[in-house]
Amino acid sequence: MGEIRDYNVSADSNTATPPDGAPEGMAPSTVNNTMREAYARIKRFYNDTNGANTTAGSGNTYTLSASRTVATYAAGDMYVAKFNHSNTGNATLNVDSVGAKSIVTPSLNELPVNSIRANGVYAVVYEASADKFILLDSHPSENQINLKNPDSEDTAGGRESQIVFKGLQSGSEESTLGRIQASHEGTSDDQKGQLIFSTNDGSDSDAPTTAMTIASDQTVTFAKNPVGVSAGITKNYILNPEFAYSQRGISINSTTPSSGSNSHSVAIIDMYRLVSDGDDIVDINQTQTEAPSGSKTAIELLVPSDASTTNKKFGILQFLENVNCESIIGQEVTLSAQIKAASDLDDVRMAIISWSGDEDLPAISSNNFISAWESEGINPTLASNYAYEHTPSDLNVTTSYAKYSVTATIDTANTKNVAIFIWSNVTGTTAGTSKLHIGQVMLEKGNTASDFVFPEFSEVINSCRRYLHFMVADGTSTIQDNGVFANGHFFTTAARCERALTTPMRVAPTITGSNIKYLGVSSGTVTGFNSELTAGRNITMMSFNVTYSTNSSMFSGCSARLSVGSGGFFIMTAELGA
Repeated sequence: MGEIRDYNVSADSNTATPPDGAPEGMAPSTVNNTMREAYARIKRFYNDTNGANTTAGSGNTYTLSASRTVATYAAGDMYVAKFNHSNTGNATLNVDSVGAKSIVTPSLNELPVNSIRANGVYAVVYEASADKFILLDSHPSENQINLKNPDSEDTAGGRESQIVFKGLQSGSEESTLGRIQASHEGTSDDQKGQLIFSTNDGSDSDAPTTAMTIASDQTVTFAKNPVGVSAGITKNYILNPEFAYSQRGISINSTTPSSGSNSHSVAIIDMYRLVSDGDDIVDINQTQTEAPSGSKTAIELLVPSDASTTNKKFGILQFLENVNCESIIGQEVTLSAQIKAASDLDDVRMAIISWSGDEDLPAISSNNFISAWESEGINPTLASNYAYEHTPSDLNVTTSYAKYSVTATIDTANTKNVAIFIWSNVTGTTAGTSKLHIGQVMLEKGNTASDFVFPEFSEVINSCRRYLHFMVADGTSTIQDNGVFANGHFFTTAARCERALTTPMRVAPTITGSNIKYLGVSSGTVTGFNSELTAGRNITMMSFNVTYSTNSSMFSGCSARLSVGSGGFFIMTAELGA
């Protein structure tokens, strides 16, 4: 018995013996039979393509009893049927026991789970070249879209599938508004994937700009920091990145706050150390008049008019405590900053540096950080246990603020601490005019410099006071911290005192002071300090002894208090770098 597929598309060619055809001169008695056969074939085809039939079978095996007589499969044969169960993977269809053939997607890939849903009506077409049935209208689920790249690839960005969003402008021009792409991450033969979200910035044509990437380890990288998220999502590993908190004062030089305050390796604005090829090379100012846009403060390094030595290299350094940098050791990171410099400082550089000595004990004094400053244009040679994690080069800094960045992978063996170093590599400076300004310093994971993350000032204060408590009486600090700072039990020549720490200090701090006054039943000036606490971490209460000239009026065990006298200071430091 023939079927509708056996007819010829040319009417004159349908001349087979009735009822399969209508040859010229056919007997009148065969006309009605031929017509009836044609009607029957149309009806059988109709039943097989309108969903009237239902499959049988179970699991991923489907069988179908067709209304047509099917002895073989032919290219283009279509069947539309109600499928009796959902598929859980690669499925097959067997029509009239001719043979089970795989059911595949239009790209000839095996069916994803639930491409066929129970009691759903689906159309399949036989593809003779592949010897398979193609499922034309796959719907894995009402809330799922399956895309599959048929190419076998292990290349970075390979196996990609995309969803592209397009639209028409008012002039009917089509534009690509955005794109979501999933692809392979890396070049290994593995299953790692990444998602890339892109948007058109108005000039991208059909190639939208990447806005966000989700890596295989779930690390999310934003091209720009999200708006409206407190402190941003990107973590800045630098403390006091805007130089906003300066307990030692807003101006630091050879005499302020004390003699030698601008010597090589000394601590300056909180969390930073001055590094210079000699002492009294530059003065340090916390400037509010020359800060980058968005910030109130920046650091100014000025070769003073009374500099004892000119034509020397200088810069700033910040060490990261191990507990704060462990997560970036072995990782790719980017250091960025807003920088400007006087025209004669025409070689400014930035470096990401590792310390592989004892944890949290980086050496900096004398030649312990830089063993040789080298000539202009040559990077300083670092001392033992320090290593550049990349090769620093001239940033081509101008006289106006701009953002500069460097990227490196911190992969030096046995790294314990990470440091950032920003410096003038010039040996031809001019007294009174050579200035280097730095602001908005940021160290983050990844290979791109994100928008600067502006920290809350209270967070800056707390993070800095983990390393330093500096009390002064002349108001030159960013936040004046004078008055009573400790209480204790006093005796004739000494007293035992305690100071509660609102921010736990990194380790037991070193205590120094100048012009410290005591006041109880009598008063006087402290002549020395002796800490009772010399070990431990995350210190919340500092105990120490003070000595003073014999005062018989201070009877045994009386209560008294300590305060900073005019021009004096009291320091507890647990800063990194010795």
